[in-house]
Amino acid sequence: MTEAAATAIRAAISSYLAAYEAKDAKVCASFYTGDAWVVSPWGAPLHGRAAIQAAHLEWFEAEEHNKIMDIIDLRIASSMAQCLVRYAADVPGETGPEHEFGVSLNGFALEADGKWRITHSSLNELQDGQAIIEELT
Repeated sequence: MTEAAATAIRAAISSYLAAYEAKDAKVCASFYTGDAWVVSPWGAPLHGRAAIQAAHLEWFEAEEHNKIMDIIDLRIASSMAQCLVRYAADVPGETGPEHEFGVSLNGFALEADGKWRITHSSLNELQDGQAIIEELT
């Protein structure tokens, strides 16, 4: 794994999170390749940047706050990479804020413009997030 590639992927995750917090669906979608896939238990698979951008608009309605994303495993081979990211956020609940936890497995490709973009993302909610996240780190 090259340090430059790892730094670039970590920066991409950080910049994605900033765009997510700003509720900027277009910028969020720009972190994905044009033919990327997102698969999750919350809806139909998403294919392509336009579908991913539209889904982000729906996700923003969930009113997440205090979202964090941390890479807990990163593997790079030439122009391809994969990383396991843990995430957590506060979401509104019936009796007050509730905590949501999960992990995403993401494939990355180094594109011709020199940017690392997500090719595939599998989102997975964890029921006992804190305990599981601690086990993963």
